[in-house]
Amino acid sequence: MKITPLEEFRQRSLPGTFEVRRLKEQLSAAAIEAGKAWGTQQVGLNYDPHFRWDDQTLYCSELVWKVFKKAGVELCPTKRFRDYELEAPEVKKVIEKRYGSADKMPQDEPVVSPGDLADSPLLVPVPKLSK
Repeated sequence: MKITPLEEFRQRSLPGTFEVRRLKEQLSAAAIEAGKAWGTQQVGLNYDPHFRWDDQTLYCSELVWKVFKKAGVELCPTKRFRDYELEAPEVKKVIEKRYGSADKMPQDEPVVSPGDLADSPLLVPVPKLSK
């Protein structure tokens, strides 16, 4: 994991795919500090292309979910791989590349997707940022 400046992240995002959301309710300073402290400790970890739910490596949505959880907020329930639609050809291609085949994929592994986070009823969109 590394810290990426917001503008750099925005510039590498596909057009129309970048949106900022925030909590509807303000967190206490202690909760914010707890989430920030845990998140800061993760800088330097490798990205997890296999989406394991341990803290040895992390993928992007897992990092966001766990930072909020450390701050006392569960943005959404975790799901299992088997809960997602995995039949699309482009998804099958990624599964084969990362796992060799779908039967080698950990079907019961907890997982959270960017869409799961974005759909959290605890979040609201932040008005568009001007360039």
